[in-house]
Amino acid sequence: MSDITQEKLLVVDDEAQIRKLLKRIFEQEGYICTAVESVQAAREALMEDTYDFLITDISMPAESGVEILRYAKEKFPQMGRIVISAKSEKELVEEILTVGVYGYILKPISKDAVLITLANARKHQLLDQHMRACVEEMSSEILQRNRDLDSLVSNIDLGVILVNKDREIIESNRFMKTYFPQLTGTQTFTCCDVIKKTKVNTDEENRCLLEQSLQDGQKRENQAFLESALGNKFFRIVTCPIIDEKGRVVSAIGLYEDQTEQRELEQELLNAQKFEAVGNLAAGIAHEVNTPIQFVGDNLIFIKESFEDITELLDKYEAVLAQVKKDGSLDDKLVEDLEERKEDIDLEYLLEELPQTFDQSEDGVKRVSKIVKAMKDFSHPGEEELKPCDINKMLDSTLTISKNSWKYVAELDLDYQQDLPMAPCFSGELSQAFLNVIVNAAHAIEDVTEGGVKGMGKIAIRSYHDNDHVIIKIKDSGGGIPEHVKDNIFNHFFTTKERGRGTGQGLSIAKRVVEELHKGSLSFETEQGVGTEFTFCLPVTEP
Repeated sequence: MSDITQEKLLVVDDEAQIRKLLKRIFEQEGYICTAVESVQAAREALMEDTYDFLITDISMPAESGVEILRYAKEKFPQMGRIVISAKSEKELVEEILTVGVYGYILKPISKDAVLITLANARKHQLLDQHMRACVEEMSSEILQRNRDLDSLVSNIDLGVILVNKDREIIESNRFMKTYFPQLTGTQTFTCCDVIKKTKVNTDEENRCLLEQSLQDGQKRENQAFLESALGNKFFRIVTCPIIDEKGRVVSAIGLYEDQTEQRELEQELLNAQKFEAVGNLAAGIAHEVNTPIQFVGDNLIFIKESFEDITELLDKYEAVLAQVKKDGSLDDKLVEDLEERKEDIDLEYLLEELPQTFDQSEDGVKRVSKIVKAMKDFSHPGEEELKPCDINKMLDSTLTISKNSWKYVAELDLDYQQDLPMAPCFSGELSQAFLNVIVNAAHAIEDVTEGGVKGMGKIAIRSYHDNDHVIIKIKDSGGGIPEHVKDNIFNHFFTTKERGRGTGQGLSIAKRVVEELHKGSLSFETEQGVGTEFTFCLPVTEP
């Protein structure tokens, strides 16, 4: 006999002869066997000792064997269960399925049938125990993974919420509850009850992305200012639908990233780059201002000297007039002096030149005024919200302040649509984007023409309206962008220029301004030895 036969068996049967027969069979095989006559006695035995198998009759006077099977399954699930009955298999199926047994012994009892049933039940029991252990291990692993996931979701620097089809918030993480304390209670909220947009958002930004994802089953992404317990914050929002095996949208998840600090830093970087650009252009701007100021100054000196000469001549006329009034005659000497002085100051020349001098001076003042206004527009601090802007005027102002960077190397070819619709813009930021591209165009032409020595290049700027967008194309006749750097030109701090001529921020900032702030696009086409064309595509309606 092997060690496995030292198992303990509990036999339950109301017939004494069956109990004795089974006890003898099992003990002969080396099992430790306890036999009792009723369900109640079996309960008491199970309370006093542990058993490997319960072998019970089904039909007994007081209580059915099914009751002890259920009791054993609930209290001692690891214990094997075998049924003894005179009923056929068909009659047993319904009852044994309700409690789960490992085998059954049909009366009349035979030793071989009993031992085979027990052996099979043991295999079933071992398999069951193995399965139970696997389930427990998997449950433990799943529980641990859930804990890890909960910990990850709770500690991640992103707000996470889960909503059902009715937009009711089912789950939210700690980050989200910090910004929206309403979620810490037991009350049920919809996402729109908790997550409220501020007034500075556009209509598109104010749309509920979770609602859209629930409706169309698509991933959504946007940026918006939200009212939170920590003040108005700027969030990047991503929503994704959760779809069941039948392809139905059953819920949606929302991710909220606080980009307030990043936005402020980017704005500071943009302002710094803007003033760096102004600083780099300062000498040229000073030259552009100095030229008209200089000839206005020269004209003022000429006007002053001419005024003194004409005043002196008028004095002589006054003297002649006074003599005529007094004596009724002219002194030949006075007349001679008058004619001589008139000839000395060249009165005809003064009368011809002074009007032109005034016109030139007025033009000079206007040129200075234009430059100052362009500088004022360009240096204006960033707006809090999009405002309708005249793109053509913005381009002219940008060309004015950048004039000294291109006027010695390129001619302008401007083709503006005169009835171009106003576009909602952050004017300061967009002007910066235009400036960066125009200055880059001038540098590209300067390299090809060797500073204008080999002739003048061309910067062509075109604006037009195409459906719901305003299109601005800025094309240069430079050398084009090399193939191996085309994929990098919008990267931060990437530049092919020598030190002191470029920081590698111009095009990356232009890209962010156009695509993130204005929800437009900035692209380019280039050909080696021919030039490069940048295309700005801006929505006419608020994005």
